[in-house]
Amino acid sequence: MSRLRLWITGISLCIIQSFLLAAENADGSANWQATGWGGGGFFWCCAFHPDNGNIIYLGGDVAGMYKTEDKGKTWRFINKGIANYCIYSIATAKNQPDRLYIMTEEGICRSDDAGEHWTYLKHTDKTGLNIVPKRHATVRGLAVSPQNADVVYAGSATGKAYKSVDAGKTWEELKYYTPKKKEPVAYHGKGSLVLEFQSTQASWDRKGRCSLMLKGKDLTAYTQLTAWFYLPSDAPSIEGQFAIQTGDQWRWQEGPWVKGKPGQWVQISLNLKEVKHTENTRALYCVFRANEKAYTGQVYLDWVQAHAEADTPPLILGDWEKEGGLDNWRGSSKDMPLVKKVIQST
Repeated sequence: MSRLRLWITGISLCIIQSFLLAAENADGSANWQATGWGGGGFFWCCAFHPDNGNIIYLGGDVAGMYKTEDKGKTWRFINKGIANYCIYSIATAKNQPDRLYIMTEEGICRSDDAGEHWTYLKHTDKTGLNIVPKRHATVRGLAVSPQNADVVYAGSATGKAYKSVDAGKTWEELKYYTPKKKEPVAYHGKGSLVLEFQSTQASWDRKGRCSLMLKGKDLTAYTQLTAWFYLPSDAPSIEGQFAIQTGDQWRWQEGPWVKGKPGQWVQISLNLKEVKHTENTRALYCVFRANEKAYTGQVYLDWVQAHAEADTPPLILGDWEKEGGLDNWRGSSKDMPLVKKVIQST
């Protein structure tokens, strides 16, 4: 006899004796009693009836579903209408005790009479949603809401998870939770200014701004304004620029537009040598626009400075290091309503 035939014969002679019920003795030891259902294969799942402790369900990969109504003393098959005899998961419904769901190699089945009859949910098979197990290579998950027997969750060999709210008639794929990337709150130090930006359409003309009133401050000693702005990683590419008003006539003068890079701090600047009447600077603005795509979300602003030549230290116009302080910055006026709110990040 060949070694292969000996191996097959040896396997066929193996009797898998399973035990379910344990009786605990006074000394704490446990005695197990064989249930005696017989048969081969593996038994992958077991479930108790929610209201009747005498009823136990057992699922195997050879002969399908078993049921006992006397705590395992006797067993019988309950396979009427079942899709496949390889059972890998059983789920019971707490608020509807006779409702059962099972996962087979051909999809999910449901019973409404404690397993006596089964309805095959055909669209869960391999040609449909493919909510099936894969032996030795998958989580075979079934779970029923304790409040509603029609709400059932299932995991599949594809790695997808599904939910049904109508007892398995239809299913919705559940998306995995992806933690949102934590955005940096500051370019410099601990805090920044957070602009709540809202634009329902892409436009070159519609802009949102935040402002600092300088009340005639003399900036003639300074040559350049700089600031940094940040867009969340899921934002479109917003553009930013400096604008300034000077003189008795509040003359409006602008710096170049700079395209933002989502997930990065980007610098904007304004050459003060090209600005007239900086001896009487009325107001400073950081202006933003969503010219490529509508955007509702946050824009971060930080480290606004006026730089001088030689050894003169820069003038800090916005740093937001002190908790609760906006450094006199404010949101848009009525003619530029895209910045709805200005808050501090810390």
